[in-house]
Amino acid sequence: MNTRETGKSGEDAASAYLLRRGYRIICRNWADRFGEIDLVTISPENRLVFVEVKLLRSKKVGLAEDKITPAKLERIRRTAERYVKEKHHAPSPERIDVITISAGKITHYKNVFFRKNRIMLAK
Repeated sequence: MNTRETGKSGEDAASAYLLRRGYRIICRNWADRFGEIDLVTISPENRLVFVEVKLLRSKKVGLAEDKITPAKLERIRRTAERYVKEKHHAPSPERIDVITISAGKITHYKNVFFRKNRIMLAK
């Protein structure tokens, strides 16, 4: 399976997971000059949520959570700002979530942010 197929597989699994929990998927793979957002969703609480999906096929390469770097999160934040500006999206406030998939286990981290140059992940 190539990188694109792996990414799509992870996004499919994350989408199904979110739909079962009452989220609505607005779009997938929205991109602009800053980067790409894997999933744009509306939460059950009617919040606009940008979701980064990380799928690991092998435990040999570390944890999926380790693949979310400060630079990556900053690109997602900037891309999310452009999405809101371009689409004039109503539900607010927005947040950034991360879904990791490793060995078939899905973990959903809500409202991911930085504190003192560290990414704060909370389930």
